[in-house]
Amino acid sequence: MYVMPSIKIADLRQALTLIFDELESFGITEIELDEDYYWTLLGPEIYALEKSPEPRLGQLYDDLAELNKLVS
Repeated sequence: MYVMPSIKIADLRQALTLIFDELESFGITEIELDEDYYWTLLGPEIYALEKSPEPRLGQLYDDLAELNKLVS
């Protein structure tokens, strides 16, 4: 029987911190975004391999607005 793996939040936090620290060590303090729209697959159907999920349109402008609200 296959058991789905898991990841501890502390391990994920440490990995992301290492990535961000590495970017900053190269002097990267900001990431310029060239495009606004992107395709995404959402919902439980993305895990059903026998189905073809419908792509949905996402927008970085909206995502950044939500991020700014979150950190305010």
